[in-house]
Amino acid sequence: MKSPLKTNAPPSVTHRERQVLRLWGQYMNTALIAQELKVSEHTINTHLKRARKKMGVKKTILAWRCLEQRGGNTDVTGYMDLTDE
Repeated sequence: MKSPLKTNAPPSVTHRERQVLRLWGQYMNTALIAQELKVSEHTINTHLKRARKKMGVKKTILAWRCLEQRGGNTDVTGYMDLTDE
């Protein structure tokens, strides 16, 4: 039995990562987001970290801007073109 084909496609930002990024854009406060979603602040930070990594940016503000500019599209192709220096 063959293993599934592996692709080099960029990873998609998950629904939860998008949700956390959108809330971050409103509050910019992980404690408030954690309270609203009834999860730990550590969980919120993990979602933000993973979203940034998938988008190839270091700052959450850039990840949020990218997501908003693309209308919430989960395909992260092209995010890596951004720099945050």
